[in-house]
Amino acid sequence: MSKKIFISHASADKDLVKSFVNLLSSGANISNSNMFCSSIPGMGIPKGKNFIDYIRNELDSNDVIIPLISKNYLNSQVCLCELGAAWVKATNNLPIIIPPCTFKDIDGVIHGIEGTKIDDKDDLNDFINSLNDIIKNTDFNFSIWDVRKDIFLEEADQVIPNLPSPKVYSEKEYSGIKKELEESKSAIKNFLIETAKQNKIIEELKKAKDKNEYDEIINSNLPETEQFENIINETKKILNKNDTVVNYALYLNVSSGKEIYIRNYYEQKELADEAKEAAENKFLNNDDSVFTLNDEDFQVKQSIRQINSLEKFIEEKLSDNLYEAFEKEYKFKPDITNKRFWTEVLNLSIDRY
Repeated sequence: MSKKIFISHASADKDLVKSFVNLLSSGANISNSNMFCSSIPGMGIPKGKNFIDYIRNELDSNDVIIPLISKNYLNSQVCLCELGAAWVKATNNLPIIIPPCTFKDIDGVIHGIEGTKIDDKDDLNDFINSLNDIIKNTDFNFSIWDVRKDIFLEEADQVIPNLPSPKVYSEKEYSGIKKELEESKSAIKNFLIETAKQNKIIEELKKAKDKNEYDEIINSNLPETEQFENIINETKKILNKNDTVVNYALYLNVSSGKEIYIRNYYEQKELADEAKEAAENKFLNNDDSVFTLNDEDFQVKQSIRQINSLEKFIEEKLSDNLYEAFEKEYKFKPDITNKRFWTEVLNLSIDRY
């Protein structure tokens, strides 16, 4: 049996909870290592661990949740949060009712789920059968269970009347607790949604064929602002490896489909000399003073690919809000055919030609 059981309960009910855990352990042959119960030493939260984080992780990793619902339980914000998390996760829930709490008391909390009365022997038999089906408990012996169950029921008759009564809150206090509960439920739901997203990302990463695909998956799951910032920075990083004249040729190609054309060597001496040197280094092609990009060069090819990725992101992924924020900051629209985009956003000095 490898399934784990989370026993959700109010600390005020710990005396009855200990007897119940003992029933599962000795009567159903369920190992303590397969149960989490915060009231029992060795089965709860290790020293030094954060309470909320540890409970959250246990709720996320356990397969069966057994809420021991009493008046104290319904009066506990932590207990109701645990119950809410189990409900959101659609985990196997086997609620148990502790008198004087009744089914009517829990109907508004977990509507539609049948519960077990902890002081009813037939209900306990139905409960253990359901639990055994879920956890595949092949070590169960009904004869042992029957004996231990009767002992437990005798103990319960003594313990239940002496359980502490919950504090009665004022209407104002109750409203505050109710608000906190709703906020906690929302936080737990968001946490579980985020966990599901992370699990999906992990599965995608496992299928990544290389580092580029791995990085693309990571980046595509970042917030939009961060994605845009990353692709801008990556474009800067790649284009900064180029000579200025190569970036100028890239800009002309993107903005107008034109090439660098040297009409007058003396008037365009700086541009002409740098273009010739770039052609000698095979970044540009030189055809009678007309310089075009050598798209067979690795660095040029990488630059073109990165510029295309940036253009595609702006056209297909940039939201209206981020578009407007960009325009407000730079006083022009995000457009790679605009020379100001190259000089002010990508910080390239192509305007000196």
